Amino acid sequence: MRVWGLATALLCGGVGCAHDEATRPPSEASLPGVFAVEPGSQAGAVDVSRWWRSFGDPQLDALVEQALEDNLDMVQSWARLEQFARLAEQQGSVQWPQISADLSASRRRAVGFDGAPAHANAFAINGAASYEVDLWGRLEALDDAAQIDAMASREDLEALAMTVAAQVADTWFGVVEQRAQLDLLDAQIKTNAQFLELTELRFAQGQTSALDVYQQRQQVLATRAQRPLIQSRLSAQEHQLAVLLGVPAGALKTADRRTLPETSASPAAGLPSELLKRRPDLRSAQARAASQDRRVAAAIADRYPSIRLTATTGLQADNLGDLIDQWVWSVASSLAMPLLDGGRRAAEVERQKAALDERVGFLLKATLQAFREVQDALVAERHQREFLALNAEQLEVARVTLDEARRRYVQGLTDYLPVLSTLQRVQQIEQSQLGARRQIVSLRIQLHRALGGDWTAELSAPARAQEESSP
Repeated sequence: MRVWGLATALLCGGVGCAHDEATRPPSEASLPGVFAVEPGSQAGAVDVSRWWRSFGDPQLDALVEQALEDNLDMVQSWARLEQFARLAEQQGSVQWPQISADLSASRRRAVGFDGAPAHANAFAINGAASYEVDLWGRLEALDDAAQIDAMASREDLEALAMTVAAQVADTWFGVVEQRAQLDLLDAQIKTNAQFLELTELRFAQGQTSALDVYQQRQQVLATRAQRPLIQSRLSAQEHQLAVLLGVPAGALKTADRRTLPETSASPAAGLPSELLKRRPDLRSAQARAASQDRRVAAAIADRYPSIRLTATTGLQADNLGDLIDQWVWSVASSLAMPLLDGGRRAAEVERQKAALDERVGFLLKATLQAFREVQDALVAERHQREFLALNAEQLEVARVTLDEARRRYVQGLTDYLPVLSTLQRVQQIEQSQLGARRQIVSLRIQLHRALGGDWTAELSAPARAQEESSP
């Protein structure tokens, strides 16, 4: 189906298109009816709930919930939402009559021709009201635009919440992976030490050369040298997680989890067109296009005559005691019609139309990008699982090869080099397998983020923000 047709239907169906020419597509693109993945992988409904709970990790659940409350990007986003809400209130107030009042008192001294000073007092209480008759819907269009901008700001906040949840989950499992790497490395160091004892024993018995001992000692040291690097990466991941939660680096205490979760088959991906409803970033792009459409309407209406009604009333007197008896009032109306402005208003209409084309083009691009993110995550996870399966087979063969090389070395049928090279290969594959498992978890997180959801609709402003915004 055409993305443009869908985008136009969503845009014009919500608030109406102001101008046919303004909503012409800057380009056309097509989405397939389904995602190109294995048959049956899209069956069932898309999980739109808090997806991180599917990992069965209470620590992760607590971290995500804390981040949604305390992440500083989220704090800023709530503040931006409050600003847009107040701007919408300001714009809406223009459609109502504007009433003001003022009180004044003055005393004036003047010198006459005869040189004698004279004093005069003036007291006044005045009220004024003005109202613009919105004949062509200009003010209403601007009010709609401001309201839709506030809606878009809320969608931006929800999109950020999805990103923050994914970042926290991915960083947390990065911490878990580095801890698992430390455990694996410690086991490999122990294995290397055992092989070193074997070579030293054979050297003491005169069955091998010192070269074998030196080679294995080098292997032990090379393995130990990896530990500081892993610890450094672990600390960096923990510090990044702390910042995501809005706390200083090093101040975060977490559970000592050291095993990555097992992931089931890929969740249902649904239809590409459903992303427009599940993804808040796409809803934001749609809303901003709709807002710009209303600004086109306002710019067009600004080229027509406007009518303004004004009224004033008040009390004026030279003496405060006589103020109540001196009532004055006036009522007026005015009709303003642009006759010659050098093409300023026409240029503004064209500028707003161009801005609308830009917004719609952004919506189309964001839609294609969202589709690509889902497609990439599905395909990448499928191939990553294939790699992990082949990696496991490779590890099994490498371990059998190591056992055979060790047996032949102990029997004196070969030198130590085949043992050393096979041992190195086994340990490399073990580390690669752990990294591959971590990558599958990361891809699953990316897929959940790309699929979107409706759980963000339940987000509410932090208590402190609600207190600050209350009168």
